[in-house]
Amino acid sequence: MKAQSFFKNKKVLLVGLGVLGGGVAMSKFILKEKGELRVTDVKDAIFLKKSIAQLPSAVSYTLNGYKDEDFKWADVVVFNPFESIYRDAYKKAKKLKKVIYNDFTLFQAYLEHTHNQTPQVWVTGTRGKTTTTLWIAHLLGSKAVIGGNIVGNGLQKICYKKGTHFVLETSNYQLEYPLVTKRPLPEVAVLTNIFTDHINRHGSFTEYKRVKHIVFSYQKEKGALLLNKKEKSISDVKRSNTRDISKINLTQYTSKVFPAHQEDALKFAITVAKYFNVSDKDIKTRINSLPQIPMRQELIAKVKGTSYINDSAATSPDALLAAMKAYPKAFFIIGGTNADLDFTLLIKYLKKEKITNLVFLAGTATDEIIKRLKNKDPLILSSMDDAVYVATVLAKKAKAKEVILSPGAKSFGIFKNEFDRGDKFNASVKRIIKGKAK
Repeated sequence: MKAQSFFKNKKVLLVGLGVLGGGVAMSKFILKEKGELRVTDVKDAIFLKKSIAQLPSAVSYTLNGYKDEDFKWADVVVFNPFESIYRDAYKKAKKLKKVIYNDFTLFQAYLEHTHNQTPQVWVTGTRGKTTTTLWIAHLLGSKAVIGGNIVGNGLQKICYKKGTHFVLETSNYQLEYPLVTKRPLPEVAVLTNIFTDHINRHGSFTEYKRVKHIVFSYQKEKGALLLNKKEKSISDVKRSNTRDISKINLTQYTSKVFPAHQEDALKFAITVAKYFNVSDKDIKTRINSLPQIPMRQELIAKVKGTSYINDSAATSPDALLAAMKAYPKAFFIIGGTNADLDFTLLIKYLKKEKITNLVFLAGTATDEIIKRLKNKDPLILSSMDDAVYVATVLAKKAKAKEVILSPGAKSFGIFKNEFDRGDKFNASVKRIIKGKAK
């Protein structure tokens, strides 16, 4: 028997439409599930014009700020991922005792509503989430459904799909909202690591860490929790259902050599596959065709001996540090927006190794790095075209074989997000190839 539409006869308030597509996708899902939709946003109609144009006239709007009457009107309040549980809007909805969702908790509630018992794998951590998620799905087979914090695989898009497993990259933005469902989830939780990040959102490292631990808090000791016990950042996690991926011997499965961070991702993937009884033979075969991960040390092109590598997803100093250790003689494009990031280890490494092959993208993180490096003559650029062109010229002079975009910081400011930043890097490289660099 088919379940009735999820939002039938419900007044639904979407808090935050935005311009990146997530708000539009959520709006369409709410409408498809027969909700009466009202959208509110702090931005005005001009800023949101493209998003509004994609939605039918039946949607009503309250723009230029949130109004109390909208929260009182609603039966259900759905929050855009950028609206945190620490802000007044969430606190208002909670005080009014409204049913509250974000994209992740709504996905789980919808699966429960439709009696979908597909096994789930949740992957979180500060670094390595996307690679680990995609490689887990690849080893599980072609019928595994990838989703979560993955471009093009939003949760309200994949909730209608049928597959053998849901493999979900789960960000701290998604995990912080309490689940409305009561089903023990997930069957397998993966916690890659935890480093200082998103302190501007969570207020402290302790709170950020608590949110990351939510990835296994609903399991009630059932299923499996996968950790790399060599990671000091998660050494305090003590659960009876833990499995240590550091014990995996990759030479039993492949003769290929992987960078250290990819080794961990592959070990997680193999452990999950074996948990779900994928044969060693199938694992070995599928490792031979592992997908390349966009914007994670991704080789874009090689031009006259210079390799251009897109590592735009390196949004923390630790990720930039990993890239620098992997490519010690490269020329780097770094910097961006600060978000209470900890640059201590990065600054120490830059000073110790005397690294000067750097071009900076303008932003508050750049200001902090330059201040701590005491760099009196930094190259700070405000466009990706300029950054790639200058880095190319200087890389040739320094005889560097790679030009790498690895910001080590957030993207907001010059760019919409890290994917927009990465796309602009790729476009700039194409202009270099065609000899049309600006």
